[in-house]
This record gives sequence, C-alpha cells and structure tokens, in this order.
Amino acid sequence: MLTTEPTIEMIQEWKCIYNENRDKLKPNRKSGAEINDYFCNKYRFEKLDSLSFHGVVEFNIMKNESNREKLPQGAVPQIVAYKAKDSSVLVGIDLVTGFFHIEGKDIIIIDDMISSGDSMIDTSRQLKAMKAKRVFICTTFGLFTNGLDAFDQAYEEGVFDRVITTNLNYRPPELLTKPYYLEADMSKFLASIIDFLNHDLSMEHVITPTERIQRIIELYAEDHELFSV
Repeated sequence: MLTTEPTIEMIQEWKCIYNENRDKLKPNRKSGAEINDYFCNKYRFEKLDSLSFHGVVEFNIMKNESNREKLPQGAVPQIVAYKAKDSSVLVGIDLVTGFFHIEGKDIIIIDDMISSGDSMIDTSRQLKAMKAKRVFICTTFGLFTNGLDAFDQAYEEGVFDRVITTNLNYRPPELLTKPYYLEADMSKFLASIIDFLNHDLSMEHVITPTERIQRIIELYAEDHELFSV
C-alpha cells in the first residue's frame, strides 16, 4: 500500500521489475476441464446425478452476464456435479466456461475496509441464496459510516454469520457488544514491528505470514478448535 506520492524513480523501478518478470507471469484462468481434473484428483467426492442441482448451476451461469459471455456462440453449459462423501457439500462445474458452484461450504469475504457495508451485505445475501453454509465478513478497517442498523437487520435475517475486523482503528463501543462481531487483535503484531524496527532487523519474518498460516492449517487438520464462531 502506498502512503506517499510515487516518484518518477519509483515508477521506473517498478516498470523494470515488471519487464524482467513479465515472461513468468501467467493468467490466473483455468479451463473447466482443468478445474474438474484438479477437483477430482484432490477431493473425495462422488458423482451426483441431480437435474435440480444441474439447473441451479446453469441458472447461475446464465443469470450472470460475465459468465454468460464466456459461452461460445450456440454453446450450452456442460455441467458435472459432485457430492462430498462425508458431508452435504455439493459442487457443480461447467466444463465450457470454467464456472463452478458450491453449496454447503463456509465462505469468507475479504476486503480492506467496511464503509457503509452495503456491498458486503449484498454479497453475503447472494452467497446465502447460492446455499453457502456460513458467511464470514473479514476486513482490516471497520468504519461503519452508516451505523450498525443494516448489519443488525441482516444478521437477524441470517444473511451473514460473523463480522471480523482488526483493532487498528476506532470502533464504537456498541459494535463490541454485537453477537456477530469478532475482533482480530493486532497489538502483538504491531509490537513486533516496532521491536524489529528498534533493533534494525529485517521485517521479512513479521510481514510474511506463511509459517503462521501453515501452523493454523496443521491445527485445523488435527481437529483442534482454533476459536469459537
């Protein structure tokens, strides 16, 4: 994140970095067949023959203009569907567009901030309509410029399950009492940054969360309860 006006020298440096690495960059776009192969090789699912679920997947493709435009002229979706062997999770993959639809999974929405929160609530509402199991809204800064009434109502309607923000900005005391609110305490993280700066040490260990993420994944795989939601 830039905190100052970029200089000409900075921009030239960025361009050099891009030109040096442009051949290594690849589009983050997989075909439907590639997604299906990856899914089948990685997860334990069984084929699902359900006309109603196929209809839901096709409806979501045709309803969304971006997905619909990916269909070649005169082509129709070719949907394959699966069901998890040990849960009620359903997955539908369109081999033509690469669109995939998941029902029964927990979803995390991540953004830099909540302003009014209208877009977050709308996204959560759509995900719940698409049969998401639980929806967690996670942001760095929770501003809630329009107050909390819209979030209170959406929570009562079951639109989302939790809102998680850091404590890096002021939060109204009312927010801290809400049943749907969880705080991501950044005090230790900031203390580490200050400590490393004071000792003139590299910040790489602090700003690179890979090891911490891997540890959380290990604990999750071992069925440890990380936190209550």
